[in-house]
Amino acid sequence: MNTKRLVRLIYIYIAIMIGSIALNLWIVKDVNASSNLSIVEMTLVAEAKNQGYEGMLAVAEVIRTRAKDRRLTYEQVILQPKQFSCWNDRAKGYDLVNNIKGYNSIAQREQIFNLAKQAWVNSASSNTTKKANLYHADYISPYWSKSAKVTYLMTINNHIFYRE
Repeated sequence: MNTKRLVRLIYIYIAIMIGSIALNLWIVKDVNASSNLSIVEMTLVAEAKNQGYEGMLAVAEVIRTRAKDRRLTYEQVILQPKQFSCWNDRAKGYDLVNNIKGYNSIAQREQIFNLAKQAWVNSASSNTTKKANLYHADYISPYWSKSAKVTYLMTINNHIFYRE
């Protein structure tokens, strides 16, 4: 193989690698919509956007409590199977965050994302839910909510909180 051909192949390889990296960065940017949201903040938006700041704060506390109790990262807690309904189908979760009903303008989306960020930061030092590590929407009744192993703590907006 001559030197010119080898150099051309190297350039092609580099171009492919750069294109691949650029594509991956674009996908991540698209998934995170107009904010640089973490998966935690995306979860707060998807799970509690209609619950206001108090509801987002409560869900954030549950995430922190579970992570501490189970010795897992926040992301591991969130992405465990059947834990947060918005991530049961991950593609659906990304879609929920990227297509928030009722938040059509960029300003509205930024407002709800900023609320989620604020709730997450403040949940590090709050205890609104009294260390709840379980919750569900008030329109469902999961099997575990009837267990003697869980204690009802409170209802905040449309979410019911428990401690296992």
